[in-house]
Amino acid sequence: MLHLRYFVAVAEEGTFARAAQRLHMAASPLSQRIKYLENSLGTALFVRAHHHVDLTAAGHALLPQRAIWSNDSTPSHGSSNSPPPISPPLSMSVWPPTSPAN
Repeated sequence: MLHLRYFVAVAEEGTFARAAQRLHMAASPLSQRIKYLENSLGTALFVRAHHHVDLTAAGHALLPQRAIWSNDSTPSHGSSNSPPPISPPLSMSVWPPTSPAN
């Protein structure tokens, strides 16, 4: 889940440097974690330029899903008695489909 938080920070800030400051970490490890997330998903989430990043189509598709996982399983210490909101499950696919390994 942390990788998704890193993704949201970079998407919202528009640069790895500002996102890293916001997350209290260095830009290089942040970039490495985003690369790991992209490799795990099998697609690029950002178009990287020298001083900024832009979302790819896959990044734009993933960003609205943050409402589902942004508050993850961290227990709330507030006094709210209301149940958590019900959200549809997050699903992603890789295109083109790959055949299972033999």
